[in-house]
Amino acid sequence: MPPAIILAIGIAVSTTIFIEFWDREYREQVFEFDHEAEEHAEYLQFALDSGYEALHSTRAFLLTSENTSFSKFQTFTRQILTDHPEIQALSWNPYVTANERATVEQRVRDEGFLDFSFTERNDSGELMTAAERDDYVAVIYLEPYAGNEGALGFDILSSANRNSTIIAARDSGAAAVTGRVSLVQGTTSQFGILAMLPIYRNGATLETVEQRRLEFEGLVVGVYKISSIVDKSILFGHTDGINHDIYIFDQSAAVGSQRLYPTLSNVEVIEDLERKISFSRTIEFAGNDWQFVAVPADSSVFNAVSVQLIAFSMFNILFSILLSAYVRNLIIQREQLEHARRTQKQDAERYKAIVDNASEAIFIIDVETGKFIEANPAVEVILGMPAKELIGHYGPGDFCEEFQPNGQHSIKFLQGALKKVKSGETIYFEWTHTRSDGKAIASAMVLSRFPDPERFLIRGSITDISQRKEGQRQN
Repeated sequence: MPPAIILAIGIAVSTTIFIEFWDREYREQVFEFDHEAEEHAEYLQFALDSGYEALHSTRAFLLTSENTSFSKFQTFTRQILTDHPEIQALSWNPYVTANERATVEQRVRDEGFLDFSFTERNDSGELMTAAERDDYVAVIYLEPYAGNEGALGFDILSSANRNSTIIAARDSGAAAVTGRVSLVQGTTSQFGILAMLPIYRNGATLETVEQRRLEFEGLVVGVYKISSIVDKSILFGHTDGINHDIYIFDQSAAVGSQRLYPTLSNVEVIEDLERKISFSRTIEFAGNDWQFVAVPADSSVFNAVSVQLIAFSMFNILFSILLSAYVRNLIIQREQLEHARRTQKQDAERYKAIVDNASEAIFIIDVETGKFIEANPAVEVILGMPAKELIGHYGPGDFCEEFQPNGQHSIKFLQGALKKVKSGETIYFEWTHTRSDGKAIASAMVLSRFPDPERFLIRGSITDISQRKEGQRQN
């Protein structure tokens, strides 16, 4: 066969093989990128749900506490803020009528805030005493107070951009979230949102909007830092860093205010992201849908091989060597791809999506005995046993099968988790509890050390995620 034909065949075959190699490598890179982005979205959703449950815990405290005071509110919420650095502040904002205003203001003054009064901002943005009107939703309890003194007494009902959120929370009976706002407690260097959770009179009938308006007592308000939520999600699962840039958009907001993260960017709406390779998923916070978008930190790596294709064509005389190397690389790539698929399957089983509106149960266990010493009412609901029977008689290891659904030995895993907490770590993981009636409950657990001068105690929380799991299976 003439050299020219052999050369032509060599060039053709080498080019064809290399194109196949490039295509496989490209698809593998895209696959790995999608897997990492999907995993990050899962961790971000977990961080959002964890932060949201703190708002429910604060509401439960206010509903069940007698003679609540500013100092009691601070003591309770201080631990929550320690566990949730993504929450900048928590406040209790009661609904106050014009006739009740003087009484409420005096009650706060009696707690040591001698100059306390309801405030609002004038047209110049300066704080001033709130004008006389029919009703108010003012901040009377706040943690942290230091650095946020100007927020105490502020009537959030006076703020036009928060008024609609207040009304939505009051009328729906569910949490409502503001758009991207400049917060009284915050700075201009980071975006944040306010989540508002309504409280109604105990025992009230709340079937209609009219009933909810009549029984409305106020709002628990949480100030959430978006950047800190993202940082928390990275800490959960990517301690070695990430290889992609992420964006979070609130597409229900007006153009120019849709980007929640990052704080500094030329990208304002999703359509501004022109990169061909991206990953997008809807995430949820307090009933609001946000859009999570990930793009490669350096998209050029996805196209770098095409330069090698040109170089390979110029050096086709190395066809035989490159062919054998290609076959070897093809086998390695296939094994790597199968390994990646297996890893994805294992990760998918470990990190299933968390469903909406989970309830947080809080308990304390004595490590020496392994038994509950404290358990709130939500623990009774999840485990199906009264607290008086749980405390001193049972521990978390008594409410699970021998093996978890992912194959882990339950008791050995718990022992390892407790050991890590004892060394100072905070442990987050998903768990399947078995109620006293035999029903399995999918949950997310957080374990951290609880300070005690005499005993080694662990504080834990359980979030029921069974509805989300069921929702995933149906979808």
